[in-house]
Order: sequence, then C-alpha cells, then structure tokens
Amino acid sequence: MAQQAVADARLADVRLMGCRLPEPDDRTGYLESAGFRKVETLVSLARPVRRGVPMPEGVRAARSEDADAAGCRRVGEAAFTSDRYHADPDVPDEAADALKGAWAYNAVMARADRVFIYDEGNGILGFNACLLRGQTVVIDLIGVMPGRQGAGIGAKLLLAMDADYQGLADRVEVGTQFSNSGSLSFYRNDGFEEFRREQTWHWTA
Repeated sequence: MAQQAVADARLADVRLMGCRLPEPDDRTGYLESAGFRKVETLVSLARPVRRGVPMPEGVRAARSEDADAAGCRRVGEAAFTSDRYHADPDVPDEAADALKGAWAYNAVMARADRVFIYDEGNGILGFNACLLRGQTVVIDLIGVMPGRQGAGIGAKLLLAMDADYQGLADRVEVGTQFSNSGSLSFYRNDGFEEFRREQTWHWTA
C-alpha cells in the first residue's frame, strides 16, 4: 500500500506525504522500503477544561479578518523550530516557516473554532488556535514570538481557552514532539498527562 501511495504521489506531482502510526508498530518496514522516513515521535496529552477561570488580561478572541490573520501568520513563521516539518531535513526551513505561517493565517480565517491572541498593543505576540470536537477542545496550533517565549504568554493563552470553553467542553487535548522537552514540561506543568504516542513519517519527492 505504501509503494502504491508513492506511485500515485509521483503521478500527481505531490511533493510531500505524511503518515502516522502508533508507537510501537511493526509496519514501519513497509514505509522505509517505500522511501518514507521517521521525523518525529508525537506525544498526545490531555487534561480537563478548568472551571471558574476569568479571561486573562491582554488576550482576546481573534476576528476573522486580515489584520488578525496576518499578525498570527507572522508569529507562525517565527515561533516554531521543533515541529515535524522543521525536523525533516528534506523540508527547507523557509518552507516549514511558510507552512506554519499559512496554518496560523488559515486558522484565523476559517480552520479553527476559536483563536485566542495575546496583544500588548504593539502587535500580536502569541496565539492559540483551537478546534472543538464534541466535548473535546483540541489545541491545533499554539505559538509565541521567540523573544517573548518563557514570559507567561503561553500560560495566558491556555487560561483564555479555559475561560471561553468552560461549559462547552470537558477535555483539552494537545500534541507535541517527544524531542521538545520544553514544550512537554510546559504542558505537564499545566496539568496535562500523556495518553498516546505516535510516529510521524514523511516521504518527499
């Protein structure tokens, strides 16, 4: 099946394909033989939505307009270094930056259920794009400008999510890379607990 997927991708001029398997999994040899390579171990974590949480100062819901979307795109282009695209040596960093920027822009304009942004008045410094799947909030993408990481902005963006979704959802889920110890510590310190690990594999033309 992996070999056929590669053949179909070549015919369609697809440049990048991804595949995710549980960890461990005995099918990885099929992927390797088709030219796929492992780029990350994805750790999924979850915690309950907190109740009685006020909206923190400096955070608001993004508006589906170009100004907010463009501001989130700037953060997206700058904030990420440990995701699966940046971890793939066959994906240029500038392409990975652009992909994350487009992801953030599209989250504001249409993809996300809600996007919370942190803005001190001089431009957007961080965002938290969330999806709502039944009673579960999924953090689809969250990022903070590099110069402001570690200053509590990420914690405020999580509090904003709790404040807005309390009464609408019961659980929050997020995924991050096993290699990203800082991100894992951030979520674990916020009460998240691991419930799944998966391997992400890429094929590039």
